[in-house]
Amino acid sequence: IYPRPAANFTVTSEVCLGAPTSFTDQSNGSGSTITRWRWDFGDGKQDTTQNPTHTYATSGLFTVRLYIYTDKGCISDTATKSTFVNPLPQSNFNFSNPTCETKSITFTDASAPNAGSLVKWNWTFGDGGTSTVQNPTHTYTTQGAYTVSLDVETNKGCKSTITPKQVSVNYLPVPNFGLPDVCSNDPFAEFSDSSTIADGSAGQFTYLWNFGDANATPGNPNTSTIQNGRHRFTVAGTYNVSLTVTSKDGCSQSTTKPFVVNGSLPHAAFTVNNTADLCSNKDVTITDGSSVDVGKLIRIDIYWDYLNDPTKKTIDNNPVPGKTYSFKYPAFGTPLTQTYQLRYVVYSGITCLNQFTQNITLKASPGIQFNAMAPVCEEIEPFQVTAASETFGLAGTGAFSGPGINASGVFDPQAAKPGLHTIRYTFNASNGCAAFSDQTIQVYPTPIVDAGPDRVVLEGGFITLAPKVSGATNLSYLWTPSIGLDNPSIYNPKASPPDDIEYLLTVTSDKGCTASDRVIVKLLKQIKVPNAFTPNNDGINDKWEILYLESYPGCEVEVFNRYGQAIFKSVGYTRPWDGTYKGTPLPVGTYYWVINPKNGRKALTGSVTIIR
Repeated sequence: IYPRPAANFTVTSEVCLGAPTSFTDQSNGSGSTITRWRWDFGDGKQDTTQNPTHTYATSGLFTVRLYIYTDKGCISDTATKSTFVNPLPQSNFNFSNPTCETKSITFTDASAPNAGSLVKWNWTFGDGGTSTVQNPTHTYTTQGAYTVSLDVETNKGCKSTITPKQVSVNYLPVPNFGLPDVCSNDPFAEFSDSSTIADGSAGQFTYLWNFGDANATPGNPNTSTIQNGRHRFTVAGTYNVSLTVTSKDGCSQSTTKPFVVNGSLPHAAFTVNNTADLCSNKDVTITDGSSVDVGKLIRIDIYWDYLNDPTKKTIDNNPVPGKTYSFKYPAFGTPLTQTYQLRYVVYSGITCLNQFTQNITLKASPGIQFNAMAPVCEEIEPFQVTAASETFGLAGTGAFSGPGINASGVFDPQAAKPGLHTIRYTFNASNGCAAFSDQTIQVYPTPIVDAGPDRVVLEGGFITLAPKVSGATNLSYLWTPSIGLDNPSIYNPKASPPDDIEYLLTVTSDKGCTASDRVIVKLLKQIKVPNAFTPNNDGINDKWEILYLESYPGCEVEVFNRYGQAIFKSVGYTRPWDGTYKGTPLPVGTYYWVINPKNGRKALTGSVTIIR
């Protein structure tokens, strides 16, 4: 008979729902080998392994049973123990309203531990922000929908499943308003609302005004809920006016502005600048000297000719002390003076005003007529400009100024240079008034002409004239006289004159401007060599005179006797040969010569006979 085995085990005393429970066998086979285990987990589930784990589907207290078998077929009694499965906590939360951008929102934990107590909170706000306090506050910087979640944990170590909520963060209104200009006597001040909101729902705003008036009464309350708040301020001074705007989603925003209620006693004043030199053709300038007992002026009306034409008016809705104003009266040359009444009205509010009137006298101003001036060519001589004059007959002096003109009006085109020039005529009247007028004059460039260096041409031949012309465009050409020219109307004609000649080149631009230059063309005629001469000192044919050779610069003449001996040589034909050699007359006979004219002609040879 074998001893009965004894079943025994340990079990985790408590776990969180969803976590496995561990069972550890500690049975005794009483000398026999344990071969089988029978576990009953108390929830209808069994197992036959020695050390199982089991996950319960629900929370609660469970009774676990174990009995075993040995290899001898013996069965133990049943061992019984309990384990507890804790329920998970349930996370939940609330948040404060309204939910507005840039405003603090309070999140309040509403979670249930279900077992034990809550000890940990993990918040995720959906914009990257987190917190671990139980009831945090958070600010969203921009409008939008954010997913907020809370995860909680109990002192049992049990964690909740995350249950997110959507938090819609709404736009904040942007309050703004315009300040009226009023004085303490005005019936009321009306503030103009200009508040906005990004979603365009400004039409659904609600308003609360606080006018900051310690003198408010029940009949004239300090607050208002209309869009454009109204209030009567009875004492001049500075007030802090605030406006709170609330959107359709309950988001509120406030703004405060200092508001000045102007005094009821404005004082109009101004000074006229240059009162002794008011000319009708110049602006009349006045400088403000007005004031008010409290605050500022809100408007100035200036009537420049109140008696005759009150429509000549300047309105300034933003005046500042010391500001200047200008007005141009119609210029006149007769009579010598005219008087205007200037009225100055200043306002510190709708009903608070003061005015000041002063007469001013303007002097006659010169009238100038400056007629158009015709274009001129650069080469013409200086001339007197007569196109400008004073038209009213005022006493005084006129003077010209500008490029190329002197004060008396003599214009020199060459000094002005080509181009479009502005000439000014200024007339200074004896009464101290002056006027000027400008007119332009066009100076056309004169061609720059160089007919070229003097030239030579061989008789029977030709040269091409090569001038240099610049300084103008669209030119025409004329060479005079036309003798010996193939075309006198072109830039570089061919020249074959019958004798020495001087040509004049005249160049004319398309504007009629002309310039000229001269060139001499020297004709080198065909030389004529005599074949005999009679050097007997009778005054007839005593020398060997070669016709036209003197016109060939640098020519060379050589004469030889029959033996080839040089008996005469000349470079340049400054003196004819007289039939001598070293001062001794040569005998009658034939002598041989070589003439090199140069200047484009070939050398010549021949003989000459001395006859006595």
